[in-house]
Amino acid sequence: MKINLFSKILVLAISLFITSNIYAQATGSLGGTVTDQNDSVVQGATVMVKNTATNLTRTVTTNDEGRWTVQVLPVGKYTVNYEKDGFKKTATENIEVEASVPRTIDVKLEIGVSETVIITTGDQPLIQAETVAVSRQISGDQLTKTPTSTRSFTGLLSSEAGVSSELSPVGVNGNGNISPSVNGTRTTSTSLSFNGIDATNITSNEGSLSDNISPAPETLQEVKLQTSLYDASTGRSGGGNFQLVTKSGGNNFSGSVYYYLQNKAFNANEFFLEDAGVEKPQADRTETGGTFGGPIVKDKFFFFGGYQYTKATTGLVPTARTRTVLPTALLALGTTRTKDSIAAAFNAANSCATVNAAQCLAASDISDVALKIMNLRNPATGGFVIPTPTNFRNLGIVDQSGTGSFQFGSNPTVTSKTLLRANPLMEVIEVLPSRFEQNQFTTRLDGQLSSRNTLSGTIFWSKFPGFRNGS
Repeated sequence: MKINLFSKILVLAISLFITSNIYAQATGSLGGTVTDQNDSVVQGATVMVKNTATNLTRTVTTNDEGRWTVQVLPVGKYTVNYEKDGFKKTATENIEVEASVPRTIDVKLEIGVSETVIITTGDQPLIQAETVAVSRQISGDQLTKTPTSTRSFTGLLSSEAGVSSELSPVGVNGNGNISPSVNGTRTTSTSLSFNGIDATNITSNEGSLSDNISPAPETLQEVKLQTSLYDASTGRSGGGNFQLVTKSGGNNFSGSVYYYLQNKAFNANEFFLEDAGVEKPQADRTETGGTFGGPIVKDKFFFFGGYQYTKATTGLVPTARTRTVLPTALLALGTTRTKDSIAAAFNAANSCATVNAAQCLAASDISDVALKIMNLRNPATGGFVIPTPTNFRNLGIVDQSGTGSFQFGSNPTVTSKTLLRANPLMEVIEVLPSRFEQNQFTTRLDGQLSSRNTLSGTIFWSKFPGFRNGS
């Protein structure tokens, strides 16, 4: 399948936005209630939310009911600090903000001098009581540490309740995405967003993940799967809602380099291929790349980038394998196929050396059209379309026996001739590996314009898969 240059280049998202408004970005929120040791609400307490990677800081105060809320927070790790005159300072660390999840943190302040600091750790709750949406988060670490055949983010989806999907494909020439069925809906009834931008129909006019983007796991911060009861801001289809969130840079430089390998040397041959004398097909796949991120201006502007190169050669895809039944006479043909050599090959299969020569095929009996067909070559492989088999199994059967009457020539000159027609058959199995190569780039820029406004942009570029057999 050939795709023009513009179709190969996929620019998924270039977006600029300001956080003072609600926009389609993958964000979460934090909130809670501040009370004292007697469970009385604490009004006017200062609550400061700080991103541990970028030092993004948002400050609010508790209302008359002791409650506070900070909306539209980029995903990541946060620390929440509480201050109020007459109470000890309190800090809750290691709080994770997930996409589309409102997280509640309730805290009790102790009476004492404000110079005293109490530090607690925010544990991840097993149940989110703040929302009725049923969801599951898959972190970037889980994606990189859990082995799957193609490292696609879709390989871990079947472990979620209500989700059914095929096993991760082996030996596929492509991204290896799986499109799941969520709560019994069609596999095309899912929706997908990339950093808050709708990418559901990016390659086709349906909500299938099979032919959609598959960012390198090393570039993903999290994958959020919502299966039911999600709100209108994220839901657009009757099935599941998938949100991909890429990593962002921080105040410290960090990066990674990786190399993954699959090779046919680690595989066993299939029974029928081994029985036919065919060596085990190629099943080679390498994925190599790296990521790097850090500050452009500390506490202000950050960058993150990733590159991945994928190369696969496999004979395990259905399009790579052919099974044909051919006459054993082809075994006697070499690379030079003349009318004489073709006639001699078929006569040998008919035992013409011991019978009436008049009943054997002559070179003059072979038409020019048949000669051209026998010499026709595959432009991709350079081999004959009707090959001289190297891997075959003698079937031990003859499709016809005895003699038959054959006509030669064309109107008005048509002659009949009686020839031997025994045609021993063999089974030929050929595996012509398919190849797949892909370059993939991910870039993300984030800026803190002020305490209330942020700027963010994402570019994803990927050459879409193409299949080539035997080249």
